[in-house]
Amino acid sequence: MEPFGGYINVGFARASKARRNAPVAAEFEECIQLFQQICSSMEADSIMWSEGQLPLDDGFAKLRAWGNDTGATSWALDHALRKSSRLHQQLLDLLQDLRDELQKGQNKTYFSL
Repeated sequence: MEPFGGYINVGFARASKARRNAPVAAEFEECIQLFQQICSSMEADSIMWSEGQLPLDDGFAKLRAWGNDTGATSWALDHALRKSSRLHQQLLDLLQDLRDELQKGQNKTYFSL
């Protein structure tokens, strides 16, 4: 008998294909999601922050703007970097470092609330 009644997990298959075809876009999306989760957690405890300004709002807005401006939100940046594997890998490394730091921040945020 096949798992899930014979159905393939389509969401996982799409995510896997996207990571293969557009790793920068996939890594960027993961960073955006983690950043959003951290901001949401901090908003839930916004009484700690003065005048409703969360310290991460500006960084989150800048990351989203960078993603839109460079094409990281789509496959455009991956496509533009296809001929420069060195730059492509450097960008992936930076995004992975950012993701790792955001995961650390997410863990700290959840444990401190």
